[in-house]
Amino acid sequence: MLKDKLVLLVDDEPAILSATPGGIAGQGFTVQAVGGAEDALRLMQSLKPSIVVSDLVIARTNGSSSSRP
Repeated sequence: MLKDKLVLLVDDEPAILSATPGGIAGQGFTVQAVGGAEDALRLMQSLKPSIVVSDLVIARTNGSSSSRP
């Protein structure tokens, strides 16, 4: 039942992108991991994931560490 549920994982930290999908997939989900907001937005339109798990601060997007005071 979960195998048809797609989780889109979005994070700009390579360590998170390499470590996290295995744990999510181990729970029966299919996982697509991407490293940026632009890729995530594109994939959300085409793949229509069931769940999006995202870092709150991603470089080169609104709210990134580069725009903090």
